[in-house]
Amino acid sequence: MNHKGTVQLETDRLILRKFQFEDAEPMFDNCWSELDVWKWTSYDEMSCVADLVEKNGLFTDWWLSLNDQANRYNWAIVLQSTSQPIGRIFVIELSEENAELEITYEIGKKWWYQGLMTEALKEIIRFLFEDVQVNRIVAYHAKENPASGKVMKKVGMTFCKMVPGAYTCHAGTFDSYYYSIENQ
Repeated sequence: MNHKGTVQLETDRLILRKFQFEDAEPMFDNCWSELDVWKWTSYDEMSCVADLVEKNGLFTDWWLSLNDQANRYNWAIVLQSTSQPIGRIFVIELSEENAELEITYEIGKKWWYQGLMTEALKEIIRFLFEDVQVNRIVAYHAKENPASGKVMKKVGMTFCKMVPGAYTCHAGTFDSYYYSIENQ
């Protein structure tokens, strides 16, 4: 892989960029304050902005400094119309040898069903395939969160398998549906 780090990308409606300290409050207000969003993550409960830092280690100097690493991909999803962050896309390296990455994401409930996550993921997948030279990207979701699977399908991912009890998150343990997309 030819790691580039979290470079700024743009789509018709979005700016995808590194997080900044100033994003903590709008990210809490626009995304992570909603149980329906973070219950599918491994984050601890967030009832105020301070919980981002104190309970989850987000927006600390250390967390923000990780964005300068070439093999770190952690995008804020920012609406061009408001310059406000409304979600996140995080990429985890699974195998340098096989050039395989895992992609995870969340977006505020107010922006569900508007095609924004699909738009963001398509651009990031394009970047990862063309610029980083990734061979394969995988993602998974809890059976009880089928909307996430619909997003995966919309960006060209295909269903691979279901693994019983493999998805553990704040809401509990669920069957996990795995998807992938290969670089052509």
